[in-house]
Amino acid sequence: MKPTDRQLAKSNWNLRIFTIFMIMLLIAGGLLFIRTTPHGVGMVSDSVNYINGARSLAAGNGYYRASGADTLKPITNFPPLYSMLLSLPILFGADAIQSAWVFSLLFYLLNLLLIALLVRKATDNHWLGLGAAALFLASKPFLYFQVFAMTEPLFFFYAQRVSAVLLAAENDLLLIWLLCGISCGAAFLTRYIGAASLAAICAAILFYPPANIRRFRAFFGTLAGALPLMFAWLIRNQLVTGNISNRSSGFHPLGIADFKTGVMILLRWIYPERYQRVENPVLWMQAFVLGLGAIGLLFAIVAWLRNLKSAKETSLPVVLLWSFVIYIFAYLAIVYVTISFLDASVNIEERIAYLPCWRDLFAHSVLHCRTFSVKSEKLPRF
Repeated sequence: MKPTDRQLAKSNWNLRIFTIFMIMLLIAGGLLFIRTTPHGVGMVSDSVNYINGARSLAAGNGYYRASGADTLKPITNFPPLYSMLLSLPILFGADAIQSAWVFSLLFYLLNLLLIALLVRKATDNHWLGLGAAALFLASKPFLYFQVFAMTEPLFFFYAQRVSAVLLAAENDLLLIWLLCGISCGAAFLTRYIGAASLAAICAAILFYPPANIRRFRAFFGTLAGALPLMFAWLIRNQLVTGNISNRSSGFHPLGIADFKTGVMILLRWIYPERYQRVENPVLWMQAFVLGLGAIGLLFAIVAWLRNLKSAKETSLPVVLLWSFVIYIFAYLAIVYVTISFLDASVNIEERIAYLPCWRDLFAHSVLHCRTFSVKSEKLPRF
């Protein structure tokens, strides 16, 4: 049914209001970021490798780092996309440290914008989209891990880009699935754990009823977009060092101490004022986290079985939530395999554990806000 002139005018007016409020939130986010970084972008040891890699790319030497005796060694343990993007302003004469600060600011604001657009699309409500962006704007950890010259802002952006493309995937266009795969490949080229995005998308494709999408086309488009980017980086590493990731295999499994560290990271994220000074979780805290995992696994299994038996279309928020649950399990599985079998030097720390926390919160917000906005007659919709 063709919309009337009045409906079109209202839609345009609603879009203007959303745009005005979104601009205000982005300005607030920019001011907050600037106030948080009075001395420039934060730096850690890994930041030096990324910036040196960007400088090497800008100088035309490839993705290498300076070593002893004035030699260059290829960088293989840090995926290249962040350094590749950072090399562009350096190529035109910009300062590397200042460029890293601008990149962190830019992707911090883009992440806020993308969160608002995703929630607005999934819930069909502008207010909820703005509210989600405001909540993430008020999140100290969300800001903290994006003020460093690290891959977190870029990685979170591409992880959310995968979700954004998934929301448009119900159109079942080959181009959409290609873009979805490219976003997965870009997430992998930012951090190896970006492979979890590809696992989540493949799970979402299986979750969609055959009446909604053509699965062969979806799998072909997604893999055609993702695998060339992933394999190009791995093959390059094999050619220059004889090892696809500069990791030696071994068995050093995660133990109960690592699990307890993860429990405290989650609890400090949920209630930082109460648990910030707590060092070791008691039994109920460990049971709480295991219970959350069991609920997530049960949801994934039950939703999958009900989807197989039901002839009805699966709502988009449910598909999104199911793919996010799979993403969290895939993310944690990759972390476990990496540390237990490939790289014992990696520690369970907040910057690793916070991303699944954010995505879990975002997924549940989408589902509950969607349910509330449909059932409530009091919630204003514009």
